[in-house]
Amino acid sequence: MAKRLRPSAPRTRKISPGDRLSEQESKQHTFWQGDAPLPETPKYIDVTADPGAVIRSLGPAPLEGIEEASKKYFEGLYQRSVGLASALASAADLVSEENAE
Repeated sequence: MAKRLRPSAPRTRKISPGDRLSEQESKQHTFWQGDAPLPETPKYIDVTADPGAVIRSLGPAPLEGIEEASKKYFEGLYQRSVGLASALASAADLVSEENAE
């Protein structure tokens, strides 16, 4: 009967504080992180009354034969997304006073 070997822990190299990013890694970091600081986050969030407005501004969905049915499903998806996002914002006390109804 053959002896079963235990899987060994993966070997990883510890990064010391003196390690520097390569030029390619530095470029990737700049691409994803950017040089500019992030903008300030808004103090309060306004909940939209028309969640599908931006999507509709892009034009009709390229779904031949099911355009009308897809509009209804997408609208339901947008409504649900806004509902969940506004519930989270409300729980975090981030909804503006105008929308706190």
